[in-house]
Amino acid sequence: MKLQTIAAAVDGRLIGDPDLAITNIGPLNSTSDRDLTFILTPKAAKTVVTVPFKAVISCIELPNISNQIIVKNARQAMATTIALFYPESRPAAEISSDAFIHATATISDQVIVEAGCTIGANVIIGDRCHIMTGARIGESVIIGEDTIIYPNVVIYKGAQLGKRNRIHAGTVIGSDGFGYFPDAGKWGKIPHIGTVIIGDDVEIGANTTIDKSVFGATLIGDGTKIDNLVHIAHNTQIGSHSAIAAQAGLMGSAKIGNRVQIGGQAGISDTIVGDNVIITARAGVTKKITSPGVYSGFPAWEHRNELKKDAWVRTQAKKRKGPDDD
Repeated sequence: MKLQTIAAAVDGRLIGDPDLAITNIGPLNSTSDRDLTFILTPKAAKTVVTVPFKAVISCIELPNISNQIIVKNARQAMATTIALFYPESRPAAEISSDAFIHATATISDQVIVEAGCTIGANVIIGDRCHIMTGARIGESVIIGEDTIIYPNVVIYKGAQLGKRNRIHAGTVIGSDGFGYFPDAGKWGKIPHIGTVIIGDDVEIGANTTIDKSVFGATLIGDGTKIDNLVHIAHNTQIGSHSAIAAQAGLMGSAKIGNRVQIGGQAGISDTIVGDNVIITARAGVTKKITSPGVYSGFPAWEHRNELKKDAWVRTQAKKRKGPDDD
């Protein structure tokens, strides 16, 4: 697709070669095999000196970038561009005679179900899923050998699951992330064309939701255990052998390391949590944590500091105790 065609579709001002061929798109931090990327905010633009892309769509004009499209609403332009490059399509499913699929399960178009898989009652698996024995991450949508999917699970198109996973009832994998942009007093939707990739030996509790990414993949590493009622937002990356307790919420683009423990009802913003970190229940992580240790409170800091703060607050409360207090 020519750059001028994209510029016209997003109602942008074109700088550079109008006949430049664009064949694929991706986020700013993706690999250089992408042709076109997006710069969504002036803050992001300030960090850009050069990019390994043929062209960019940007909210402001950038110096030293030969080919760019300047738009008023970069998120809306990204949504429009995604729709240009990724239209919908569908032909027929292939189901192995050796797979067990409950009579009430729904297998959509472009799904491959191979031997050795167990699909429970009322499971719904979307387009372009590949459910197979001995699956390797990186192919279509995959559910690997010895994986059990319990009743009422929904797996959207494009999801990839490794071997020996347990997906408990009511879980949803691959639903769209919470991506919108303001548009004349309403909310416009940003299409999510990414996926979810889950490693081997992962267990996901009941009624958990894992959103697919805008681009690329939401990632769950090998051996990670996720409790019931956990929300993992789009583009989040979770390392290997981590554990996340019930009702925790991870914001889009959060990066969680290996062997991290996250307590119940904790909240993680779009930041980084390094390896071997423990986040206690109801903590709120708003800034990067890189040193191993225990963190609590809101905003989260070292647990010993939170204990000192609590002790001080209780001491002050006792000093101010009135005659009518218990």
